[in-house]
Amino acid sequence: MASCLDTYFIVVLEDATTSRIIGAATLFIELKFIHQCSKRGHIEDVIVDSRYRGMNFGRLLVDTLVHIGKHMGCYKISLDCSNEKVGFYEKLGFQCKNNIMYIRFDED
Repeated sequence: MASCLDTYFIVVLEDATTSRIIGAATLFIELKFIHQCSKRGHIEDVIVDSRYRGMNFGRLLVDTLVHIGKHMGCYKISLDCSNEKVGFYEKLGFQCKNNIMYIRFDED
């Protein structure tokens, strides 16, 4: 099996004037057997401090991770989001496709 040394990429935004972290996001890269062990990216945990929203920092985080994914050779990048965020990601070029199914173990 081919190995993938670079798996997680975390982007953090800091307000240099206050030394506060104002946003962060993660790109996880996995190898897919059904695509001859090609790389597929997943964007996760995109967050921007509420005081800094509307300033294009979310776009900056996602665009940066997409750029990294392309540079790392991902054949596609996907993400999960709430219905309220679909429009935001569509503006960045993402499309809704398929259903996400999951089981939670932290709920009663």
